[in-house]
Amino acid sequence: MKLTDQVCSLELAKKLKELGVAQKSYFYWYTDGRNTCVETKTDYVRGVYGYGGDKDAVYSAFTVSELGEFLPDHIYEDDSTYWLWCGKMSSWEVSYRSGDGENWIYVEEKTEADARARAIIYLIVNLPIKNIGGRMTVTTEEIGKVYDEFGLDPHNVPASFQPEINRMIRSLIKARKALKKEK
Repeated sequence: MKLTDQVCSLELAKKLKELGVAQKSYFYWYTDGRNTCVETKTDYVRGVYGYGGDKDAVYSAFTVSELGEFLPDHIYEDDSTYWLWCGKMSSWEVSYRSGDGENWIYVEEKTEADARARAIIYLIVNLPIKNIGGRMTVTTEEIGKVYDEFGLDPHNVPASFQPEINRMIRSLIKARKALKKEK
């Protein structure tokens, strides 16, 4: 099996970095605009493969196991619990399912790493999660900090979007707290 099949694609690695996922992994995507490779940081820094220029773009090429650590084992939504399921049918699938088999999220990709990465992106972008792994509270001050972090002005957000944005921010804060507790 090729290394590129065991890590998330460059496209998804770029999206994860753009969404603020910490760039700490065993492997990294390196590209100078013409050439692209996946290597360990040590091999890259040594210039083993001719890379290492100042203008090279670098993205974490998360492995299947690294991506699995990001995914919560269950999610609470609308008084239901949805459990993580990963597996291969005709392609790799990642979903959160209720006890009766209802999918809350479902992604399908060619590789397991890409399916997991796509699920993480979905959770970060959509975040209709009220709780990840337990009940947590969020303060108004914490919500304000996230608005600042993303350069949002709450006064310039259309009123019809405000409740959804606040719900997503609360979910983001809860997810971050859950991840800190797991460390």
